[in-house]
Amino acid sequence: MKRLVLGLVLVVVFGALAAAAPTLGVDTVTYDFGSVAEGTVVSHTFILTNLGDATLTITGTRATCGCTTTALSKASLAPGESVSLEARVDTSHFSGRIMKQVYVDSNDPTAPSAIVYIQGDVMQLQPYNITLGDLKYLFFLIIDVRDPASYAAGHLLGAMSIPSAQLPLWTGILPRDVILVLYDNMGVDSAAQAKVLQSAGFSQARSLAGGLAAWSLIPNAASYISGTLPAIPAPAPAALQPYEIGNGDVRSIYLIVIDVRTPAEYANRGGHFMGALNIPAADLPLWQSRLPKDVEIVLYDQMGEEGDRQAQILQAAGLAKVQSLAGGYDAWVRSYGITFLIAERQ
Repeated sequence: MKRLVLGLVLVVVFGALAAAAPTLGVDTVTYDFGSVAEGTVVSHTFILTNLGDATLTITGTRATCGCTTTALSKASLAPGESVSLEARVDTSHFSGRIMKQVYVDSNDPTAPSAIVYIQGDVMQLQPYNITLGDLKYLFFLIIDVRDPASYAAGHLLGAMSIPSAQLPLWTGILPRDVILVLYDNMGVDSAAQAKVLQSAGFSQARSLAGGLAAWSLIPNAASYISGTLPAIPAPAPAALQPYEIGNGDVRSIYLIVIDVRTPAEYANRGGHFMGALNIPAADLPLWQSRLPKDVEIVLYDQMGEEGDRQAQILQAAGLAKVQSLAGGYDAWVRSYGITFLIAERQ
């Protein structure tokens, strides 16, 4: 009788051990992002949970074309434990209905390769649109290091006013991965500040060679200016230094970003792009003859609709390089967060 009882106990124990296994659970199998403009980067966080009664080991994640995942904070989950899996889909070069899969490989014996989905509709770009990714690639900043009064009298379009003495306060705000063009009247103080920024990790900080005095000599120089430039003697020609950038190089990358929202929205609705001009849509007709025709101009509003409309109007008026940011400010924030954005009005 004792042998029979012992045998039954062993059967129960071994049966329980055999039943113990990890089980991969997901909070949602399919995430639908709705409709977005082409070029928007869609992000979603799936929650992976071990619903079993043995340790779950996630051996890897794989995604289909156009989709990427971030590294998991941990790969082994005890029963009941969870981990976040962030998946991102770059919708550039896609249009219409899309579906992307993410495969999660684990030691779950019933589903060793589980699948989650990201799907939605991608609206095709129009000829007057620029993608979020293209703006991110083209973006650069111009910084006027003179005193505020000199800046107010006349400055380069799109330049931010950051006097030399205040630049140290901006090292935690300015982006480090874009070209920063600093200038003053003659390119002397800006050269010193460019070298300081380079030593602080801003490898692409440059001083405009010869400053505004040299800039005033280029063709159509006035079309790049808001206000009036001071009368400055032309600088003597000099070899370009590693901390400098020439007029021609600046003109080749020149980008003017225009926020067509109201001043209140520009200042208060989550901020605006650094260096963006605030020209409300109603005032844009007054600028048609003032904006340079040979540089890239990007308009944006909150959701893209007004920017699209104004871009078409300006293109018809002869400003062929004007484009509207696809999806507007909101699409940028969804894709890149606060990158290149600032909350305080300059």
